[in-house]
Amino acid sequence: MKLMQLVLALVVTFQTSPAGAQSPVRESELVGEWRLVFDLKNEAETAAERVILNAVDGLLDEIDVHFTFKAGGDVKIVSRAFDDPDKDIEYSTWQINDEGQLLLGENEHVEMDDDTVWMREGNRLVALEMEDGAYRVKDGIYMERQRN
Repeated sequence: MKLMQLVLALVVTFQTSPAGAQSPVRESELVGEWRLVFDLKNEAETAAERVILNAVDGLLDEIDVHFTFKAGGDVKIVSRAFDDPDKDIEYSTWQINDEGQLLLGENEHVEMDDDTVWMREGNRLVALEMEDGAYRVKDGIYMERQRN
């Protein structure tokens, strides 16, 4: 399985919580490089979940994924894992819908859940998933802008 398929499968796996104060995404604020962050350590509710999430979080620390959003709807996705000198480079598309939600396109290697959108929360892009008729934040998964 390609690294991007693994990473994006993880994005659709983790817990959700009610959506809070998200703001619309604007192209002018989106264009540029963003790093995908997995911060799962604080998402556990039981001791068993803590053990599992700490192990998963340790593995995810070894995965580096960057999205470079270009004006007009193209995105370059570069991933590297476990000190491998080779990068996986994928290309896809993006769009912002009428609600200001960022939608990522799919290609041969990049698959997104149809119910996942991204919105701004402060300086971050947070993943939201439709659950019981409402969008909920996918806890512990977000993108942060990279300063070049």
